[in-house]
Amino acid sequence: MLNDPAEKNGRDRNCGPACTRHTLTVTSEVGQTIWIGAHTYRYYSYADGDQCPSHTDDPLLNKLGKTKAPRDSRMNMIFNNKAKSATAWQAGDVWLPPMVVFAGEQVTIEVELNWNRPGITKDWSVTVWGEDGVVAVTHDGGIPSDSLPYQPKAGSLAAKRAAIYNSAHGRT
Repeated sequence: MLNDPAEKNGRDRNCGPACTRHTLTVTSEVGQTIWIGAHTYRYYSYADGDQCPSHTDDPLLNKLGKTKAPRDSRMNMIFNNKAKSATAWQAGDVWLPPMVVFAGEQVTIEVELNWNRPGITKDWSVTVWGEDGVVAVTHDGGIPSDSLPYQPKAGSLAAKRAAIYNSAHGRT
């Protein structure tokens, strides 16, 4: 999502009411292992103004004396409601442990994002991929999602199944 339009509605103690919260549903077409990651820009990438890098609160730039921004220690959070887990991160990406899901199973994922730090862009994503089939991500607010086509890994059981299916149906 570019330039997060959400109202400040956070509720976790690590981020809180000054943060935005989004709920997403992950659905797998087949039983498989899936990976879920949450992504924001790293500190040292794109800032929101002409002041870059002096306006950012990047810890590395701070150590080098290259920033004037006050530190905001609130964390972004990703919640996996199936595993009843919460994971914190400040910038860049974070990945949840691999998870086994059943065909048609829906897993609720919530993200809470801190856009209050100086120099941060309000862009984020949650990505999901599976070993054996298609997965979909839907936003509870109806914000559209996009996907890449499923491509089985060469030599994998899924690739062998696809080759058998395609051969039986006259596809190459």
